Parts: sequence; structure tokens; C-alpha cells
Amino acid sequence: MKDYYTILGVHPTASESVIKTRYRQLALRYHPDRNDSPEAARLIIEVNEAYEVLGDLAKRSQYDLLRAGYHAAAMPKPQAPRHRDPRYRPKSAEYIRVVRENSINTYMRSNLRYMVLISRLTLGFASFCLLDYALPAQKQTHQIVSTHKTTDGHKVISSFILHFENQAELSLASGVGDFFADGDIVDYYASLILSVPVKIENQRNHYLTRVRLSYFGNFLFFPIILLVSSAIGVFYKGETVEFRFNVGLFNLIFLLFNLFFLTVNKP
Repeated sequence: MKDYYTILGVHPTASESVIKTRYRQLALRYHPDRNDSPEAARLIIEVNEAYEVLGDLAKRSQYDLLRAGYHAAAMPKPQAPRHRDPRYRPKSAEYIRVVRENSINTYMRSNLRYMVLISRLTLGFASFCLLDYALPAQKQTHQIVSTHKTTDGHKVISSFILHFENQAELSLASGVGDFFADGDIVDYYASLILSVPVKIENQRNHYLTRVRLSYFGNFLFFPIILLVSSAIGVFYKGETVEFRFNVGLFNLIFLLFNLFFLTVNKP
């Protein structure tokens, strides 16, 4: 419901003369001959509509009754409790968002050097691991004491495990079970520095197979990814502080995965 009193800018108890005087003032202000703005064209329509009601005693009386009933039916809005400090003004959601983003950016900027240091460390670790993979593997000779196969929940063979005389064991792919037997002598090849299993050869039938379930087998992409992401964190400086900080954080978390998979299937 439109409030005609507000449109004319008069009090609900204003007299007829006051309403007429106020209408004339607004009509002159927003008349198309004096004001050609689109807003003035809209306002002059509302001013004329308001005066058509308030300028007529019968229409005004009926309007006042409707207006009183409308305001009585309207639910009052609950007022928020006042702050102890009268100068306090509640902060807008946009203001809070900007402050939060600025605080996060400030934190990232002040700790970026630590993230870059982490990227340097992970770059060195990944380079060291890949260098160990590239070096000639060291050979050890062992005898197979026993073998057994593991199955999954559907009784499908998932891996073939060799048990050596030194109580160590090595897990191979399920399809190589026919090439190894109890008592066989095997040549076991591991990386030169980290002793990660690389391949194994049976002296009886000269069957050679790679150790797939190892850090330098199926998980070789782990140090490669870490090398690339670490290089980005150290050398690439064309992105924002947030990007370089997050790259360093990723390198730290991914380093833990690499350390875990480094011990997988290691006799």
C-alpha cells in the first residue's frame, strides 16, 4: 500500500492548505517543462496520484481508514538489541569477507618464505629419489624358503609372495606364480641408495620380472609429480602469493605420501 503522505512529504494530520501548498511545490519541481529527467516523470505521476486522494475529503477519509487498518495488521519488526557502545555500527557481510580475505592474504604473504623453503626441500628429495632410480641397481642373492598367494574378497589371486631365508618377503604380481618355487635361488635387484626393490630374476629358469608393487614400480609417478610441483613452487614466480603458498602446502602433504610409499613392499 502506497503511503501518499510520504510521497507528498506531509504529516498525516496536515491540513488541506498544507497539502495543497506542498502539492504545488512538487508539481512545479517535477513538471516536464521544468524537469526532463526520467525520475521526475515517474515522481510527478505519484505526486498527482497522492494529491487526487488527499486533496479530496471523502477519498482522504476512506484512505485514512484503510491506512490505519494496514498498519495495524502489519507485524512490527523486532529490533536488534542495542550495543553498549552507542558509536558501534554493525559490519556488513561484504566488509567481513574483505577483512577475512585480507587477513588470509597477509598470513600467506608473511609465511610464503617457509612454503618456498618446503618446495626447495621436496625438490631435493624428489631429485634424490629419481637419481637413485637412475643409478645401477645393486644385486643380492637369496633363496626362496616358501611361497603363498593372497586373494581378495572374491577369492581371486591378488599377489604372489616370496619368503626368503633371511625372513624377508617380497610381493609380486599374481601372474608370476608359475615361475617361482620353493628352494629357488633368485637374484634380487634393489636401488643403490634407498634399497627400493626394482626387479628379481630366478636363476633356475632365468625368468626376470620387475617388482611392480614398489616405489619405483607402480608408484614411480609419485616422485615425478613431486619433482614437477616442487619446481613450480621454487622457480615459477608469475602467479599470486596464494598460488605459490598453496603449491608449497601441497608439496608438504605430498611428501608424506612419498615417504609412506617408499616403504611399500620393501624387504
